[in-house]
Amino acid sequence: MPDDYQFRFAVPFEEIEVDVEGARLNALYFQQPNSRGLVFFLHGNGGNLDPWTSNIEYYRQVNYDLFIFDYRGYGKSSGHNTSEKQLHADVRAAWDAVAPRYQDKPIVVYGRSLGAALAAKLAKDVNPDLLILVSPFTSMVAMAHQQYPYLPDWLVRYPLRTDERIADIQSPIVFVHGDKDYLIPLEHSRTLHGLARPGAKLLEIRGAGHNDIHQFESYIDGLTAELPNQAPGNRHLTTDDDQTGITSPIHHCFRNEYSNGGNSDVEELTVIVDGDDASGTYNWIPAYKDTRLGRFNGTFRSGNVNADYEYEQEGQLGSTSISIVVSDKQAIVSGGPTELGLGQTLARVEC
Repeated sequence: MPDDYQFRFAVPFEEIEVDVEGARLNALYFQQPNSRGLVFFLHGNGGNLDPWTSNIEYYRQVNYDLFIFDYRGYGKSSGHNTSEKQLHADVRAAWDAVAPRYQDKPIVVYGRSLGAALAAKLAKDVNPDLLILVSPFTSMVAMAHQQYPYLPDWLVRYPLRTDERIADIQSPIVFVHGDKDYLIPLEHSRTLHGLARPGAKLLEIRGAGHNDIHQFESYIDGLTAELPNQAPGNRHLTTDDDQTGITSPIHHCFRNEYSNGGNSDVEELTVIVDGDDASGTYNWIPAYKDTRLGRFNGTFRSGNVNADYEYEQEGQLGSTSISIVVSDKQAIVSGGPTELGLGQTLARVEC
């Protein structure tokens, strides 16, 4: 991937450089207006940030921020990996670049395949609120013996002994593995599950292989059900009828889709109401014109939002005031210059 490669997504994001000894790691940071927490994502051996960020919409749906970076020599990250110690040090540097922002929200460390081995070491050191290991191997030694049964252990350059670390991890752990994974067989997760502390879970995804597990509904549903709503020790958020009187943020989602020459123009609106405060995103994603992406913050009174809206369109930044009337079936947006076309009625959809 060339250094001047430009990432393009239909949602706001930040490209971050993490300085490490002798190199610089390229990272992408996706934030929700009022997120539940952070997923710190360690990807597998194949590919770079471009293919590994193909399902950003999922994080919007579950209202989690996402931080993901490329290892040395991957994508736009510079340098080359020279040792397992260096790999782990780079992961910790990336963690230190974002984790301090989430002192009062849960952080989920997610590792897939090779990334699962790195995630296990990180979790042992930093104790996240949840550790998710997808298609993990017990160790690179075991993988080498599986492919080359007569290979001596000392020839394995990066042992990556998750099997020797897993029992020391204090965080809740969820293992996820496809029963048709022929690259890293399911038995690896079963072995690690047996070595982990009591309470660890194993989700076996029927029919899933190594590279398509994320496409299975049971995988999506299983992960979504495990995501924590709050970090231990945080202020407890309750429903309206709880005697504490503290209410949790409520998400309202709206969407329109129009056919345009065989393609679709899409409008998306998410309104997050937290007491008398309102925030969210309002995006216009056309098939043939430049996308408009924007965020708003304001007040909420009796179903009406009055907010300041900041947006980017055609490479230009702008801001204006908008009003949103939220009802059971729709949202009516008004305000802003006529040429922006902010005034729309959007249908309610599931968040």
